[in-house]
Amino acid sequence: MEQKVADGLSYTGYKKLIKLVGGELSTILVSAEQLITDFRTRRVLSEIVVYGQLCEIARGLLERALSNEVITPGKTTLEEVGWWIEDQLLKLGMSSTFALCTPMIIHSMKSEKEEYRSSKYIIQHGDLMQYDYGISAMNFGTDFKRVAYVLQKGETSVPAGIQFGWDQAIKARAVIRDTIKIGITAEETLTNIGKNLKEKGFEYIPITIDPMFGGGPSLEPQEDQEYPGKTEITVDCHCVGNTGNSEVASGPSIAGFRPDRAHLIIKPNNLFAFEFIAYTPNEEWDGEKVRFNMEDNAIVTENGVEFLYPPNERILLIH
Repeated sequence: MEQKVADGLSYTGYKKLIKLVGGELSTILVSAEQLITDFRTRRVLSEIVVYGQLCEIARGLLERALSNEVITPGKTTLEEVGWWIEDQLLKLGMSSTFALCTPMIIHSMKSEKEEYRSSKYIIQHGDLMQYDYGISAMNFGTDFKRVAYVLQKGETSVPAGIQFGWDQAIKARAVIRDTIKIGITAEETLTNIGKNLKEKGFEYIPITIDPMFGGGPSLEPQEDQEYPGKTEITVDCHCVGNTGNSEVASGPSIAGFRPDRAHLIIKPNNLFAFEFIAYTPNEEWDGEKVRFNMEDNAIVTENGVEFLYPPNERILLIH
């Protein structure tokens, strides 16, 4: 469904405007269809500075939330982690962009999916989790993720299969980052990303359905899978800014499932969520794929993609 950031003129309103303007001026009216989009996506320096500061606050909270400061394996629930962040925001006089939001378990070595999909789930050793969160202040909103692994007894690092999937995701991010430039449309950018990913040995998966609603490859094992397997990549780079995640409706969207945003040109100082998903077969999980939804907020300038704060480089460890 096409999303709009502002209502346009009705036909009746247009006819009335033509009548009021009259004469030669009525013949040279130009559509302002993209006026709001251009205004919402191009930022001045003061906006960029404030947004960067807000992102740094969000990063700090997310990384603290996914640590032993907040989580005690075998005792802490997913919901308690969410309320901890809400309490911190209350102290700062801020709010979240997603209301109460809790971490999501990507995979558990001990629990079944029907268990860990509940917000009442108690976090266990061997859990791999992701936290998607956004905070709001001064009419700005953030939207990015962090990932953590709860070490099992005797472990000092992330298991090899998970780490390989993570390393692949970081490599794919570099390819995508180098491809996004100003001056071309979101659709052209997505085509270039797919081409460059394939040249670097990834399997680019074009999608027309939002991953939140089932878009993307299956996580199930493939027959005759070799290891290490090829990593599949889907892309969803969307705008952020004044209202966090809802800014997907404003500006160019480098995602196949938002065709109404595909024709828009990427312009300087466009804030966006650098988001994609990497699916890598994991032999340690009997071939089930490790799914990393990578997301950080960034800006596109004449120099290309620039991060406003330290982006996600590692899986956080919880003991």
